[in-house]
Amino acid sequence: AMAVIAALTDGWGTGARASVSGLGTLAVVVGVILVGPAVCARVLPALGRLVGAPFGSAGRMASGIGRRQPRRTSGTAFALTLGLSLVTLTGMLGSSLTASVAGVVDSEVTADLVVGPPGGAVDVAVPGSAAGRITETPGVGATYTVGKAPARVGDSTTLITVGSGDPQHTFALGETSGELNPGHDGLVVSRSLADEHDLDLGATVPVGVLTQTQTVDMPVAGIFEQSRLLGDVIIDSNAYWRLAPGSQGSGGHRILAVAVTGDGTAEPAALRESLEEATQEYPMLQVQTPAEFGGEQAVIIDRLVVVVYALLALAVAVAVLGVVNTLALSVVERRREFGVLRAVGLGRGQVAGMVLIEAVQTAVLGAFAGIGIGLLAGWSLLGSLSAEGVDTVVVPWSTVVLVVIGAVAAGAVAALTPALRAARMPVLQAVAENDDRP
Repeated sequence: AMAVIAALTDGWGTGARASVSGLGTLAVVVGVILVGPAVCARVLPALGRLVGAPFGSAGRMASGIGRRQPRRTSGTAFALTLGLSLVTLTGMLGSSLTASVAGVVDSEVTADLVVGPPGGAVDVAVPGSAAGRITETPGVGATYTVGKAPARVGDSTTLITVGSGDPQHTFALGETSGELNPGHDGLVVSRSLADEHDLDLGATVPVGVLTQTQTVDMPVAGIFEQSRLLGDVIIDSNAYWRLAPGSQGSGGHRILAVAVTGDGTAEPAALRESLEEATQEYPMLQVQTPAEFGGEQAVIIDRLVVVVYALLALAVAVAVLGVVNTLALSVVERRREFGVLRAVGLGRGQVAGMVLIEAVQTAVLGAFAGIGIGLLAGWSLLGSLSAEGVDTVVVPWSTVVLVVIGAVAAGAVAALTPALRAARMPVLQAVAENDDRP
């Protein structure tokens, strides 16, 4: 219930919704731990009959594992459940963030081309001299340099956009009022920020740079509807340097990209070629379409997801080893049972197959439970982030299916050792063993 409420409630802040989502997911995980033995005792027999149907009597006997040791089987399956739930959650977050970034760039950037560093690199700045050459390139009608810097705006600290030019020529800002290119004087704010702080055109707001102690009362020169790329506060680069005198070049404000709109005298391909020639002395820069630029910004998300996948692969590997350990212990405890089965005619291959089927059905149960938890957690968390621009929920089904197949296959392969041990067990010695269990 908490996970659903966090995803569907719009009146709360993002932090509160994400916290409720996390608590809801944690409660689901705890619930799965508590009801796991009961589920194993009721679900595994049916699942075992389904999985073992092609294997005859060995498959039917393997379906009884859920009734033998439901708590042990549940604990074994839960390790795999937790690993695959994290894999599913990570895949959903990565795919959804990538799709959201691409969607935001496609819907908000109206410029013809974007010049910036490749690969979504945020630690590489566009040199000021390069920005000047881009502006002076024949065929360029309007440019807007986009930079980011932390600043104090009123009583809060936020990341503001520092730019040069008129953002209306290169970005879709919705309904606007006032002057969006105030130069040295004034700042531009979003409608939501203006409504939150009761700001009208001409109202003054104290603004300061974090590296400086002084603040300047700046009038609100313009108001725009919204922009997830530019944020809630925009000031001109000249106004920024007035707030932070002497800090230019010391790392305060950096140009991250230059949006370019043509003047109509050159074809897009010709304009792109001209910009590439103008910036050929700057190998750290690329001239791209907005779609290409959006794809590059998603690269850093993909890299993080790959790193997390590598860590989660270790968790899944540990879970698979847990399945093997459980089967190995089960084989030792069931020596007499296997001996009797062999004595009444069950072949070695059938004994080994029975153990393998037990591993597969445990892995399948853990995998599907993990996918269910991961889908719920991902949907809830992404829903709680909708106010931050994450408005697209994507489930990487191909990745999920491959991970499930890989986990089940790995469990089956790893279970070969206990399966062979059970098949090679001396029949007479196993049957003659005393059973001390009550």
